[in-house]
Amino acid sequence: MSEFVLKPASAVKIEAAVKRNGGSGADIDWLSSGDNFRRMMRLRVEGERGTQEQTHLVVDYRKTLKEMIAAGYYDSACQLTEDDCSFSGTGVVWFEWKLLDYGLSHYAHPSAFEQRTRVEEKGFKPSQIEHLLALGAQYPHKQRERPIAALGSWVSVRGTICTPVLTGFGYGGHQPFRNLELFERSSLGAPGNLFLTVRDIPAV
Repeated sequence: MSEFVLKPASAVKIEAAVKRNGGSGADIDWLSSGDNFRRMMRLRVEGERGTQEQTHLVVDYRKTLKEMIAAGYYDSACQLTEDDCSFSGTGVVWFEWKLLDYGLSHYAHPSAFEQRTRVEEKGFKPSQIEHLLALGAQYPHKQRERPIAALGSWVSVRGTICTPVLTGFGYGGHQPFRNLELFERSSLGAPGNLFLTVRDIPAV
């Protein structure tokens, strides 16, 4: 195999493409580290084969909670603070995602839900607030279909345990609003609610 040499003209094109799509030098650094480029190529190959469905989320842990919420351009957003939601990840991380519908109240209990999810969905686990906000920003139409909850996160509101939920509703034929709300955890088992689950995308 011949030695790979990046031509100056190609480097300029890469830089221009990154800037054109809202990226920065930090994104180029991310692409050049670890297995990130390999993962990108994997997604490209799957897409060219026609097998790549919209099942990937990109979570940018470099952003603050406020910035993640702003990226969703919600019509209404509940008041959440950094103290309410702590992040465990760093940098930019890719996830696969899946929406599950159990429609049974006892599955809204986090431990039972997590156990069934891990066993039946091959490594998927309940999402946290950062995954939910990434979904809202990258797939804004999904919440207009049905409410989507992130059971991996919770907030205490005046002694009541609540979970962040993406919702969408409309009236009189108008385009549905897109909101970020907090639902009482005990109400999430009602029919119609969906649960966002995620798993890491393995390097290949």
